[in-house]
Amino acid sequence: MRQILLRLFTFALVAACFSSPAVVKAQYVTPDSGFYWNPAASGTGFQIEFQDSIMSLTYFAYNRTGQATFFVLSGRFDVVNNRLAGDLIAFSNGQCIGCTFSPPVAVVVGPATIQFRTRSTATVTFPVAGGGFAQIPIQRLAFGYGSNLVQSNVGVWGTTIIFTNDEPIGDLIRIFTTVNTATGAVSAGNLYPFRQPVAGGLAGLPGTNYNFLWLIQLNATQNVGYLGEFTLGGFLGVSFVYPRGGQVPTTGATAVATRIAGPDTANQLLGAFAPSQAPWVDSAKARAKAQQNATKKLVESDEAHAALTGAVRRLESAMADPSFKAQLNAASE
Repeated sequence: MRQILLRLFTFALVAACFSSPAVVKAQYVTPDSGFYWNPAASGTGFQIEFQDSIMSLTYFAYNRTGQATFFVLSGRFDVVNNRLAGDLIAFSNGQCIGCTFSPPVAVVVGPATIQFRTRSTATVTFPVAGGGFAQIPIQRLAFGYGSNLVQSNVGVWGTTIIFTNDEPIGDLIRIFTTVNTATGAVSAGNLYPFRQPVAGGLAGLPGTNYNFLWLIQLNATQNVGYLGEFTLGGFLGVSFVYPRGGQVPTTGATAVATRIAGPDTANQLLGAFAPSQAPWVDSAKARAKAQQNATKKLVESDEAHAALTGAVRRLESAMADPSFKAQLNAASE
């Protein structure tokens, strides 16, 4: 019902906010749409919907008398500064479920902003009754996936690597489970349908938003890396090819991914595919050739590259851990 009301009573407000043209950078990647919350304020929450350059935020909360109220902030997202600013509108006293329609009361509360720090974390600034403003840190709410990046990684992902001078290459990656190894907790999976092992772990590179790294044992000597800012729904980042145990390159290619199934729906989804019976063609040569022409920097600083190399070595060690192989084999049977 709240979603219906949002559509009915914010359309005019949203339209008014973006009647003038704006220039949007083509390379911009939008923040995640979905449910957000402040873990310190359970019982209230946010729903954020992003379509093209237009954002609509709904805040489910209460007024000073404890009456449930929802607030709306809508308009054109500032892609340069990663923020939305506009009037916060309060809606209340509308129709009940099944009752005859009656429009809610809409009141302009005051100016408000939402400032994104990453694709799935932000700070909202709302006006407070009596004067002043309240700042609320919010993050994407994970209610169907695990509570951290390693756990929420479980599922099926479709990737595309965009090389500068060669045709794009894509992978279908299924992450089955998480494994505790001697080097820490990692996610464990493989490429579909040819089952090359995949491991994922936290990256935490200084000076970047890149938070997660996948390694794929492409063949007997080469690994493929995916480094990016992972969210519940996908990631934007870079991909690179390197000799296993060897030097991690400084350049790669732009890579994007979308989650196409969660852990409970993966079997249903992949069961609908009919894997080719043709022999597998090793894509390592094509990737290695493309890597030679890759010009996108993986990271900007030597410090971040050293941290990336450390993350790569930890995942290589994790994939060599007997517990990784055993639990991956058990989960993927």
